[in-house]
Amino acid sequence: HKILVADDSPTVRNVTESLLRKHGHAVLFADDGAKALEVAIAEKPDLIFLDNSLSVLNGGQVLKELKQNKSLKDIPVVMLLSRDEPDKEQRLKQIGADAFITKPFNPGEILDHVGRLLEKERTFPSQDEQKATKDFPGRGDDEGDEKEAEKIAPHIHKGKSEDILDIVETSD
Repeated sequence: HKILVADDSPTVRNVTESLLRKHGHAVLFADDGAKALEVAIAEKPDLIFLDNSLSVLNGGQVLKELKQNKSLKDIPVVMLLSRDEPDKEQRLKQIGADAFITKPFNPGEILDHVGRLLEKERTFPSQDEQKATKDFPGRGDDEGDEKEAEKIAPHIHKGKSEDILDIVETSD
């Protein structure tokens, strides 16, 4: 799947890129609302993570444009909100937001939304398939993802993107 991450925070972009690429997704980026709209129109991603506090066009404005565009309106959008924006959920839901994540977030939340919004058509593996894949990292082993998310999560709260990259690079 092709996923657009529109956020002005390098930390959020680095963490989401690492997690999504590890799970086989192509990742596109935008650091302001106008670029997010341009990338969405040009690339037609399968899913969009959209920060509500972007510059040029805010997340709500981008969401409205996406949902009014015939070729983009069906793309699921997960809005990224800061702690002081919970009151905006209802308005954004009316515009067409599919889900919400409040920052700072646990990286596992990103994967949860990807699974729910993109991979819902996937069937669960049989018990034989689960046994065959349980010893291979990244294949039927969610415990490894949880441990990686636990290692990265403290750094998101501190905003140390360099530490996140070091952890991600050494954990593979």
